[in-house]
Amino acid sequence: FADVFFNRPTMDMVKLLCHSGRGSACSMSDGSDAYLVESPHATTFGVVVLHDARGAGTSHAQDVAGLIAGFGFHVLLPDLVGGNAWDGSSSLGVWTNSQVRENNVAKAIAAREYLQAQTNVTHVACVGFAWGGELAIHLAGQTSSNFGGYSIFAAFYPTRLRAAMCAEVAAPLLCSFGELDNVVGETKVVEVQAALQSARTDRFSVKVFFDQGHGFVDSQVRDEYSAVKALSLLSDWMYTELELICAADTPAWNCEEPQELAPREEEWWPQGQRGVFTNVGYKRWMRRRARWRLHRRPRPDAPPAMDDQELLSLFSGSKVTRSVELPQRVSLEQMVSILNEVWEEAL
Repeated sequence: FADVFFNRPTMDMVKLLCHSGRGSACSMSDGSDAYLVESPHATTFGVVVLHDARGAGTSHAQDVAGLIAGFGFHVLLPDLVGGNAWDGSSSLGVWTNSQVRENNVAKAIAAREYLQAQTNVTHVACVGFAWGGELAIHLAGQTSSNFGGYSIFAAFYPTRLRAAMCAEVAAPLLCSFGELDNVVGETKVVEVQAALQSARTDRFSVKVFFDQGHGFVDSQVRDEYSAVKALSLLSDWMYTELELICAADTPAWNCEEPQELAPREEEWWPQGQRGVFTNVGYKRWMRRRARWRLHRRPRPDAPPAMDDQELLSLFSGSKVTRSVELPQRVSLEQMVSILNEVWEEAL
């Protein structure tokens, strides 16, 4: 994290990063209201933010949308509940039960379509907070609809989360929680981690932020450093995952690295000299590393295990030489184990 920030950001810096006033209200094709924040830099990546129960009209929801845009994404914050956000007059559970999941999903898909039409982004991430985080995880398991057209998903402290829902996840997913979250609870976080281990994707990550509670990134910020850090890590994760997807779209025979121009000053300082320093060189290296690590060919099946004693005999007594010809393919795990035994005996 020290590679990203020179100093701990102050609340004034957070407000600067939020691009106050740069977003604009808009109306999507289905008539729903939304808040659009376009990145000042050319990008092919977009983000749809799914708000918490208090709706898209809150200052904290719009600030988060602006902050994510500051990291180089076009961002849309749609009103998923048609203006009928939770106002505290009833319990949160009653309000949540009144929501029709199919309608919420339809609005989230319409938001993605609207963002792509307005900004020409090619890949869109879905990032949800609290109630919106639960909706994002639900979408991450919707293989029949191709995940609503979204490429990757992230959820911050998703409420009313069920392990069965996490087990259905089949798209790249990042889950972030606060250590002291009294809404989600430590037990639920452990259940989520266990469920994702058996999910249909191996590209998931669970982050727990020390000494932070529910809403620590948006609605209940008490440590702005942790809030900005969490969103910075989100940005890095999204860039890495989206670059992997773009690399997968590249023909396997095309192995050449595209020529990149020298970074412009505004790339190092996207929010200006008073804002956050972005290590462009590090991000470029991470993107190339992600492309290099991408598996373009299926891996062969693991070789059958060779008898340990037979394998050891090849290295014993007078037969020890600088090279040994193996009678068959041997797994790396078995080979390391055998060599450890040989070296221990030699000592």
